[in-house]
Amino acid sequence: MKVAILGVGRLGAFHAKILRETPGVDELRINDADTARAAVLAKELRAVHAATVEDALRGADAMVIVTPTGTHAELIHRGLDAGIPIFCEKPIALDLDATKSVVEHVERANGRVQIGFQRRFDAGFREARRRVRAGELGTIYSFHMTSRDALPPPDAYVETSGGQFVDQLIHDFDVTRWMFGDEVAELYASGSTLGFPQYERWGDVATSGVVLKLRGGAIGLLQAARHNEAGYDIRVEVFGAKDTIAVGLDPRTPLVSVERDAPEFKRPAYPTFFDRFGEAYRAELAHFLKYALVHDPLSVVHAHPVAHRVAEERPPRDGPLERDAVPIRGRRGRDREALGAHAEQHIVSRGDGHVGWAPHLRTMRPERDGDRRFGELRDARGHEVDGSHEVGEEGGPRKRAERARWGARPRASRPPHPARRAPWPARRGRRKGDRLLRRRALERGAHPDRGRRRPLHLRSVVLRSR
Repeated sequence: MKVAILGVGRLGAFHAKILRETPGVDELRINDADTARAAVLAKELRAVHAATVEDALRGADAMVIVTPTGTHAELIHRGLDAGIPIFCEKPIALDLDATKSVVEHVERANGRVQIGFQRRFDAGFREARRRVRAGELGTIYSFHMTSRDALPPPDAYVETSGGQFVDQLIHDFDVTRWMFGDEVAELYASGSTLGFPQYERWGDVATSGVVLKLRGGAIGLLQAARHNEAGYDIRVEVFGAKDTIAVGLDPRTPLVSVERDAPEFKRPAYPTFFDRFGEAYRAELAHFLKYALVHDPLSVVHAHPVAHRVAEERPPRDGPLERDAVPIRGRRGRDREALGAHAEQHIVSRGDGHVGWAPHLRTMRPERDGDRRFGELRDARGHEVDGSHEVGEEGGPRKRAERARWGARPRASRPPHPARRAPWPARRGRRKGDRLLRRRALERGAHPDRGRRRPLHLRSVVLRSR
């Protein structure tokens, strides 16, 4: 595929090197306002130097925007007009109106845009989010986020960055909503230019703090600094009713404890964000390139939670799936969901593409063949089902199908009926009291599909991707 990268400054050059090493990128086009810098990097990476944005985008399969923040919105609009999938470093724009304009354009053009929030792809952040969402910490009382750069950025960058809240703390704002799945209800923010008085010229600050309250009641404290001589420091601490966890607390954390017996952190600390989030940046771009190759955005961005999988298509193997609430009609039209949630809990996804147990399936006049297998299986809605059942030892195919559906054991192994002297194999069909006995068993909490349940591949089922 042909990828155009616009802007190859400090972060842009890092992205360009990742793209050059990524399998599947056949042609990398580099464009930058500094043509000399772009030409040097293109020669180093054996890429194509595009003199203009038009040259870079012509025939491109994807575009990566790493230009100054003030140019993001315009370039996104151009990419959307050209129908090219877009990766853009945060933020979208410097003000809310320009951001809303981009969002509206994306919706109007059905475009595909990914914004660069690499912390979402960091292993530690992802594990913390999983634990929070799984309830392992219980009720979340509070959280503390720290974002401190080792070295301050050049003044020229600060002048066009949009400020510390827009440029640096935006990562913490994003992680807050992403990790806790909640929105901010109240917020207080303050900043200082201590040590960097020149920032006042651009209405920016060098050190800042934000106290916020989520709608669910959790309190958050966010702190950021442009300069931390000890090293690059990105941490999150989450305090819950059951446990407390931390992200970024590793041997290279730039902290020194003054306690006598405290463990010592190894040095040196992470010098830059490239060292701290190198793998996250790679995962982020790999995700985007996979996304750009998919022409249906719903396959990557789950804008709609429910998808229909039909015919021979199997569920995807790279993510959990859960079955949508579709009523299943059982014997004689009765609703099997009335029997409880047991019939639903076995629809699961497995790594080999197998859907799982299907206790609600029934057969429709199967043909008897030489190896005593059902020749045709359908679900309760009449859709064909891939797979087969081993038949029992006695009875015709319809009787065997009936026994398999209700989870009955083979006749030869059933004990004599307690209400009759004749053993079970000597009698044919169901007894008048069987249904009553089954209903009473269900009332006592018995599983509605007792007996052996056999795995089948569903070929028509409504799935919801989580």
